[in-house]
Amino acid sequence: MLTLRPTPPAPVRDAAGRAELGQIWDGLDREGRRLLLAQARAVAEVTGRAPPPGEAPGEA
Repeated sequence: MLTLRPTPPAPVRDAAGRAELGQIWDGLDREGRRLLLAQARAVAEVTGRAPPPGEAPGEA
């Protein structure tokens, strides 16, 4: 059976405001980056844009 998934959002590198996002990221310490990534994951899960467990980049 074919499972259809929503079209993924455009990569951040193509989005307006990329330079600002880079400045924010570069200004964070390790804990700040960890919190920002956790928040982004939570938003992705709520909006249905998160990959299924085990399929995310870096997961083995």
